[in-house]
Amino acid sequence: MSLSACKDTKVDIDPPEEPTPAPSPTPTPTPTPTPTPTPANTAPTVDMLDSATVEQGLSIELNWTISDAEQDNLTCEIDAGDSSNPIAITDCAYTGKTTLTYSESGQYQIKFTADDGEFSSEQTLNITISQPAPQFTLAASATAPAALYLRGFNDDWDTTNPFTLHDGIYVIEFDGTFAQQMVKVASEDWSAVNCGGFALSANTAPVDLTCGGNPDNGSITFEEDALYRIGVSYQDDGSAQMQMLKIVDPLPDESGLGQAGTLNIHYLHSSESYSGWGLHIWGDAIDPSIATTWQAPRPYAELKDDYAIWQVPIEDANSAFNFIMHFGDVKSTDSDLSIVANSFGTDIWIVQDTATIYNNETDARAAYNSLLQNLGNQSANLDLSDVTTTDTSSALADGWVDSAQFAQIYVRAYQDSDGDGVGDIQGLISRLDYLKDNGIDAIWLMPMMESSDNDHGYATTDYRKIESDYGSLDDFKALLAEAHNRDMAIILDYVINHSSNQNPLFADAMSSANNDKRDWYIIQADKPLGWNIWGGDPWRSSPGGAYYAAFADSMPDFDLTNPDVIAFHQNNLKFWLNMGVDGFRFDAVGVLVENGKDALEDQPENHVIMKTMKDTIESYDNRYIVCESPSGYAAFANDNSCGRAFNFSAGHAILGMVDTGVVWDELLTELAASNTDQMPMILANHDFFAGDRVWNQLSGNVAQYKLAAATYLLASSNPFTYYGEEIGLAAADNLSGDWSIRTPMSWTDDTNNAGFTTGTPFRDLSSNVASNNVTAQLANADSLLNYYRDLYQVRNDHSVIATGILNVQSSGGDEVLKLVRTGTGTEAVILINYSDGDESVTVDVTHDNAVYTDELSDLADAGASSSGQLTVIVPAQSAAVFVLTVAN
Repeated sequence: MSLSACKDTKVDIDPPEEPTPAPSPTPTPTPTPTPTPTPANTAPTVDMLDSATVEQGLSIELNWTISDAEQDNLTCEIDAGDSSNPIAITDCAYTGKTTLTYSESGQYQIKFTADDGEFSSEQTLNITISQPAPQFTLAASATAPAALYLRGFNDDWDTTNPFTLHDGIYVIEFDGTFAQQMVKVASEDWSAVNCGGFALSANTAPVDLTCGGNPDNGSITFEEDALYRIGVSYQDDGSAQMQMLKIVDPLPDESGLGQAGTLNIHYLHSSESYSGWGLHIWGDAIDPSIATTWQAPRPYAELKDDYAIWQVPIEDANSAFNFIMHFGDVKSTDSDLSIVANSFGTDIWIVQDTATIYNNETDARAAYNSLLQNLGNQSANLDLSDVTTTDTSSALADGWVDSAQFAQIYVRAYQDSDGDGVGDIQGLISRLDYLKDNGIDAIWLMPMMESSDNDHGYATTDYRKIESDYGSLDDFKALLAEAHNRDMAIILDYVINHSSNQNPLFADAMSSANNDKRDWYIIQADKPLGWNIWGGDPWRSSPGGAYYAAFADSMPDFDLTNPDVIAFHQNNLKFWLNMGVDGFRFDAVGVLVENGKDALEDQPENHVIMKTMKDTIESYDNRYIVCESPSGYAAFANDNSCGRAFNFSAGHAILGMVDTGVVWDELLTELAASNTDQMPMILANHDFFAGDRVWNQLSGNVAQYKLAAATYLLASSNPFTYYGEEIGLAAADNLSGDWSIRTPMSWTDDTNNAGFTTGTPFRDLSSNVASNNVTAQLANADSLLNYYRDLYQVRNDHSVIATGILNVQSSGGDEVLKLVRTGTGTEAVILINYSDGDESVTVDVTHDNAVYTDELSDLADAGASSSGQLTVIVPAQSAAVFVLTVAN
């Protein structure tokens, strides 16, 4: 979308403090005139937006009137509601018009935005574009010497189909679907007129007919089911032309609908503003031609007092009429509404946030008044109490955070325990032994707090409740206990940047400009223009004002410059830490604070916020914290910020290395960073932007897959493995994006449920469930799963691999990655050969004349020379881990 130029617009957040300048000599004051106060700027208002029909083509004339107290130089933008780019108008006239031309008929919603450089206003207009009926371009016909017939149509050569002279053209019509016809234009006795020798198709230029004698038959080619109008122009000299028009039915004139009457839908909204609200309708009760799309809902017909009225013609009052009242993607209520008109009569009432349909105003008013009384206090239903730190002790051994190897678990997709097709906490508990047997000693749970999306979980509605699909708080406490009994840690995904738009906090914030939760989010009365993040506009229009939401309408951003919001998050963390949770993964920390439209990511305030969260977490013993920031992870991986952050570059480099057969400089750069051990590595995760499933990225090449696994599991202090990666779980074939890589775990080869559930899985299964499943891989000694287990085991047996001082001895382009980890009295030499041939490798070690034993691949022991060099031959496409066993 192209945007008209506009001035910078800033979100109301406190700027970082600036140093106080040094004092300067005080000059002698001179009188200055008292400045005249400058009135505050106000947004322009779109007073009128309407359209007029243009005679030719699929066009309308759009007219507008704008008022603006400051008489600023306005810019306007028109989104025509089709796939074309918005039209930017500089020096927009206060009363103006323009012509919009569409490529096809249909119903469209035009969005008109007026901007004064600081504030903007929007108005929408729903229009119907109808295809103009095609017209004959034939010359006027002379009177033929005899009546004309289309003979041969449907093999009927009689005079069944006569032409009628109409407005100077001989015309005949056919309505339906027809095969190609071989015909002639002729008189009854053939002698007066006999014309053929033509090839005719719809909506093309006239074709010449061959008349006289006995010409060949002509052909007519039809298309889909339609009304076809055929015209003939016959001239005195015996020549003739022919043309065929395909008449497309125009969009319906509703004056002929409503056989059973008109339904009046009255809507009550607390804002008493109905601009932008539309009615999405469908069902057997209405003529299909007036069913709407989500993008082009039906506009209101009338405003009256404090409500709006929509009028819908009903064809069948005994059938279902379905509807949703919505403002963009904001629904008045989550539920689809449905009635049978005969049971309600001609008038119904609906009320904001209420799924009840009322057949009278009295009951609707009672519900509306109740809504108004409770409006702005929904957060009273949340636990927002301050949390006091209680037990700070840890259930795990000291230092577990330094060498933990994590599994990232999507609870919804891992194991279902009750047959409803959705993974749950009890299902995960039943699989803890599997994870432990793999060598996993820590689990990152993707969001498991109550959410409105009921899918990924990042649209949080209650930060102190468990997702109801997953179980109860008692179930979660049981999970903690069972994990700790196995010396396994549990860390939670924490969504700090945003909540759900259905979170009671946001509902209160949007209820009134004066609500005490208003400044918990980033809200303005008018939507600013010119903002862009990741190719989209982060500002969302709503009945209660414009709000900032970087990810989606459904996930509004918190104002994290507000100390009350920071305290809210700290209290939530302590709520879970008091319960025994072992740490947190923080989502989207790169976009916590925005400093205007040109500073939306990686702002310095983000690190201050995360240091505050880190201090809260580390006030408890032995806790773990890691952050997600794809664009700025290195800056977050230090003690003045988050402490750790996922490395989003290393995994891409590793997958490139196993494909090309050589070491990449990109990985060496990451390993050379002073804080490399604070940047846990991954190959992939739940976000498609981070990469497809590893199996898909490597096209199922198991040898390359094992090399990639060995590289990140042996190079990273805290590697994270996405669930199913260890068995080569593939993406689903018939899904795309994030959904394709969040499929149920494949426990068995059952192509109906994969052993994930006894019911119907909530989502399609992985495409390779029949071959790549836990049962099959456990039975195969050479499987991916057993190789992952070997890698985890060698890490568990030798903590120096995670905690030792790292010495990288490879260069870009080498066939072998050479890493040495050195600890007190111990050392590990990690060698990974990406090439297709055996490689002789020499590595500098810290112990001369010492013996090193391969703990991964059972290669022969190797002895270090007197000069402290270890030389071994590493087989093609393999990894080895030589650990110091006999020191000199």
